[in-house]
Amino acid sequence: MRFSRCKKLQVRGLKYINSQRNHISLNECDYARISGLDIRAPQTSPNTDGIDISASTNLDILNCVMATGDDCIAINGGTSNVQIKNIACGPRHGISIGSLGKNGLHEEVQRINISNCIFRRTQNGVRIKTWQGSSGFAKNIVFSDITFVEANNPVIIDQFYCPHLKCSKIVSNFHHHNIILFPFQTLQTTE
Repeated sequence: MRFSRCKKLQVRGLKYINSQRNHISLNECDYARISGLDIRAPQTSPNTDGIDISASTNLDILNCVMATGDDCIAINGGTSNVQIKNIACGPRHGISIGSLGKNGLHEEVQRINISNCIFRRTQNGVRIKTWQGSSGFAKNIVFSDITFVEANNPVIIDQFYCPHLKCSKIVSNFHHHNIILFPFQTLQTTE
């Protein structure tokens, strides 16, 4: 389900099962509230983000359960003023900011608050990933009251993201400012 250029959007109480790509995509939306969703896809299904956000502002994502084959929530460039609260995520990936700056693109993400979330059996918990050679910033990002259960990598800030074997050696000009993580609890992490 894709929402583009929406204002004052509300999505609540829906169940999504086995989407072939992202379950919900928000692009250039302003003032959206998403709550009470149950999103499920096989752990082996690639690119099945629960919620994928791009160039959107003033979002609340609350009280959702997500078990997908990729990110539970992916926050991409041009996004600001987002509150994510009470999310149960896993298995597979967690909540990602990025990837940002692919092909040298300048991208910005700011004022993101992620709180009271639990990540179960995830490869990654919370992650900020920027491509080599990118520019821009991620600032005023707060992760609070986060619990990781059997998470391989609870927290990742990757300034040289390259998921392929052939990677550029260009230095990034991407800046991270005021990234806060408190308190968090890890139970049975593997790395």
